[in-house]
Amino acid sequence: MKVFTIDDFNWISTRSDTKFKNNVDFMEDTELSVELKHKSEDVKFYPTIYFEGTKTGLVVKKYKNYIDGLVVASGCYYNVSVLDKQLQIFSEVLTSP
Repeated sequence: MKVFTIDDFNWISTRSDTKFKNNVDFMEDTELSVELKHKSEDVKFYPTIYFEGTKTGLVVKKYKNYIDGLVVASGCYYNVSVLDKQLQIFSEVLTSP
Protein backbone atom coordinates (compact mmCIF):
# COMPACT_ATOMS: atom_id res chain seq x y z
CA MET A 1 0.00 0.00 0.00
CA LYS A 2 1.22 3.52 -0.81
CA VAL A 3 0.47 6.15 1.81
CA PHE A 4 1.45 9.78 2.25
CA THR A 5 0.91 12.27 5.02
CA ILE A 6 1.27 16.00 5.43
CA ASP A 7 2.61 16.72 8.90
CA ASP A 8 1.27 19.50 11.08
CA PHE A 9 -1.85 19.79 8.90
CA ASN A 10 -3.87 21.69 11.50
CA TRP A 11 -1.02 23.11 13.57
CA ILE A 12 0.04 26.72 13.99
CA SER A 13 2.82 27.60 11.57
CA THR A 14 6.22 28.20 13.11
CA ARG A 15 7.71 29.52 9.88
CA SER A 16 8.59 33.17 9.57
CA ASP A 17 8.65 33.20 5.76
CA THR A 18 4.94 32.63 5.20
CA LYS A 19 1.87 34.82 5.47
CA PHE A 20 -0.17 32.07 7.13
CA LYS A 21 -0.64 31.68 10.86
CA ASN A 22 -2.26 28.26 10.51
CA ASN A 23 -0.90 25.54 8.27
CA VAL A 24 -4.40 24.61 7.10
CA ASP A 25 -4.74 28.14 5.69
CA PHE A 26 -1.79 27.36 3.43
CA MET A 27 -3.55 24.17 2.29
CA GLU A 28 -6.60 26.26 1.45
CA ASP A 29 -4.63 28.97 -0.36
CA THR A 30 -2.79 26.45 -2.54
CA GLU A 31 -6.06 24.60 -3.26
CA LEU A 32 -4.79 21.27 -2.01
CA SER A 33 -8.29 19.78 -2.30
CA VAL A 34 -8.26 20.40 -6.07
CA GLU A 35 -4.98 18.52 -6.39
CA LEU A 36 -6.20 15.67 -4.18
CA LYS A 37 -9.04 15.05 -6.64
CA HIS A 38 -6.41 13.82 -9.10
CA LYS A 39 -4.68 11.53 -6.62
CA SER A 40 -4.34 7.94 -7.77
CA GLU A 41 -6.78 5.59 -6.04
CA ASP A 42 -3.94 3.31 -4.95
CA VAL A 43 -2.27 6.14 -3.02
CA LYS A 44 -3.82 6.76 0.40
CA PHE A 45 -3.77 10.12 2.20
CA TYR A 46 -3.38 10.19 5.99
CA PRO A 47 -2.82 13.80 7.14
CA THR A 48 -1.24 14.34 10.55
CA ILE A 49 -3.57 16.37 12.74
CA TYR A 50 -3.11 17.42 16.35
CA PHE A 51 -5.53 17.30 19.27
CA GLU A 52 -4.40 20.81 20.12
CA GLY A 53 -4.46 21.98 16.51
CA THR A 54 -6.75 24.58 14.98
CA LYS A 55 -9.56 24.46 12.44
CA THR A 56 -10.05 20.71 12.79
CA GLY A 57 -13.67 21.10 11.71
CA LEU A 58 -12.51 22.73 8.46
CA VAL A 59 -10.06 19.90 7.85
CA VAL A 60 -12.81 17.32 8.25
CA LYS A 61 -15.37 19.23 6.20
CA LYS A 62 -13.08 20.27 3.34
CA TYR A 63 -10.91 17.16 3.01
CA LYS A 64 -13.08 14.25 4.19
CA ASN A 65 -13.60 12.97 0.64
CA TYR A 66 -9.83 12.70 0.14
CA ILE A 67 -8.74 11.42 3.55
CA ASP A 68 -8.31 7.66 3.89
CA GLY A 69 -7.36 7.87 7.55
CA LEU A 70 -5.66 10.15 10.05
CA VAL A 71 -2.44 10.22 11.97
CA VAL A 72 -3.56 11.83 15.21
CA ALA A 73 -0.88 13.35 17.40
CA SER A 74 -0.59 15.35 20.58
CA GLY A 75 1.87 18.12 21.27
CA CYS A 76 1.27 17.57 24.99
CA TYR A 77 3.02 14.23 25.24
CA TYR A 78 3.98 15.03 28.81
CA ASN A 79 0.32 15.00 29.93
CA VAL A 80 -1.31 11.80 28.71
CA SER A 81 -3.93 11.98 31.46
CA VAL A 82 -6.21 13.89 29.05
CA LEU A 83 -5.73 11.47 26.15
CA ASP A 84 -9.00 9.60 26.72
CA LYS A 85 -11.03 12.84 26.75
CA GLN A 86 -9.21 14.11 23.65
CA LEU A 87 -9.99 10.89 21.79
CA GLN A 88 -13.67 11.20 22.73
CA ILE A 89 -13.83 14.80 21.48
CA PHE A 90 -12.02 13.92 18.27
CA SER A 91 -14.34 11.01 17.65
CA GLU A 92 -17.32 13.37 17.89
CA VAL A 93 -15.74 15.93 15.56
CA LEU A 94 -14.80 13.33 12.97
CA THR A 95 -18.19 11.64 12.93
CA SER A 96 -20.36 14.75 12.92
CA PRO A 97 -22.20 15.47 9.68
